[in-house]
Amino acid sequence: MIEDFMFCHQMQCRTTGLDVFNVLCDFFSQSELSWERCVAICTDGAASMTGKHSGAVARIREKVPNIIQTHCMIHREALVAKHLGKSLSDVLSLCVKVINSIKARPLQSRMFSKLCDELGSEHSSLLLHTEVRWLSRGKIVERLFELREEVLIFLRAHNADLASLVADEIWLGKLAYLADIFNLLNQLNLSLQGRDANILHSQNKITAFTKKLNIWKMRINENVVDMFPVLCDYIANKPLINTDLIFSDIQQHLELLSVHFTKYFLKETYENFDWILNPFVVAKTDLSGRKEEELAELSSDRTLMISFNQKPLASFWLSVANEYPLLSQKATQMLLPFATTYMCETAFSALTNMKTKYRSRLIIDSELRVCLSQITPRIDKLCSKKQSHPSH
Repeated sequence: MIEDFMFCHQMQCRTTGLDVFNVLCDFFSQSELSWERCVAICTDGAASMTGKHSGAVARIREKVPNIIQTHCMIHREALVAKHLGKSLSDVLSLCVKVINSIKARPLQSRMFSKLCDELGSEHSSLLLHTEVRWLSRGKIVERLFELREEVLIFLRAHNADLASLVADEIWLGKLAYLADIFNLLNQLNLSLQGRDANILHSQNKITAFTKKLNIWKMRINENVVDMFPVLCDYIANKPLINTDLIFSDIQQHLELLSVHFTKYFLKETYENFDWILNPFVVAKTDLSGRKEEELAELSSDRTLMISFNQKPLASFWLSVANEYPLLSQKATQMLLPFATTYMCETAFSALTNMKTKYRSRLIIDSELRVCLSQITPRIDKLCSKKQSHPSH
């Protein structure tokens, strides 16, 4: 059913709140579903989705007043990662400028690749930055830092101004830090992805990262950078470098990240729902009456404890619905809302991969359904129903 909706949404390619709402209406009509079955919606921060008057969520609330709205955690993490501060933002901008000066011209790109091959480099090309691909920042910075010596040799022959920049040890130190911190942010981004991600697990990942930020800030104050391996190796090989100029920017950036993570995430607290993650460990709850009694009974059932360790979280709570209906319903309501828009983004990626210059037809209904479905297609059976067209 989810695949059917995503398929319908991809085919419309619309952006306004009214259009998204109409797509939903068509989907519910075709699937013969009641709007009462829609209990939550996860969106990005686009005005077409979150607008109070004409946004898609506002129109859905007219149908389902009590619907739960969540802001995609991956999108929020990407918004936080954009905050760099002026100094590091300038470093990233100049990094993109250096890459574009080589990649933008095919001849220079080929010459650079040949230089890398002659020097026996691990890589033979730089990567271009794409703003809409949130993981690209970490990859392009890391690749540039790894090829910094090759880039310096190339720029000295083709662009002396940029060559002096790449030769600056302070600038390279800041670039090394960006490679580290973007890599850590990318790891957090990837940990939030997945079809089975729920709000509780995702919030735990965010909370853990914010605690790491506090640890990193304290260690930077002590001039310790072992948590940033690329920067640590670079400084170890440059004993005469003035690290104070680098550490001050790092401290400001870590503080900025901490502030914005708090702004976007930590207003939401889920401490009272720890019992959902593990009902067999005594935890703080906001349950009352019969639900508290059901939790006491469930936590004392050793047979269910074995089952809990063998099943996915959602499957476990659905399996105890008959025996503990109130507790199961409460847990399901918490696990049901999507924490991210990962499944829709996966559909966009599948559509992008299929829409190539080699396709003369854009009617890709069946192909998109196969890509989005978790069911493994029986290719042999599908091919057997088609007539082959051998060459004559």
